[in-house]
Amino acid sequence: MLLKLMVSLSTLEEMATFTSGESSIQLPQVASREFKQEAWLNSGETLVLAGFEQIDAGLETRSPLDKSLWALGGSRSASKGREMVVVAIRPVVTAARSRI
Repeated sequence: MLLKLMVSLSTLEEMATFTSGESSIQLPQVASREFKQEAWLNSGETLVLAGFEQIDAGLETRSPLDKSLWALGGSRSASKGREMVVVAIRPVVTAARSRI
């Protein structure tokens, strides 16, 4: 069988607030990636899709005065994260009569 996939990976980056008068709403900032994949498979075979990797790095500075003066009683920390998505699909062909 020919298996066709379309995958969309979305990440919420930030929730910005928009204010007009006395009303406020939150506006999501989303980053998304989409891809299409086609593969020929026999019934019961497993397709493994990998390689969707995202690396996040951040630097946070805290200070009672100014962020540029963090060495005078503040702190500074760095973070790094790695996220990987693996998708496994195993289609099985069944008779149409067994579904009725």
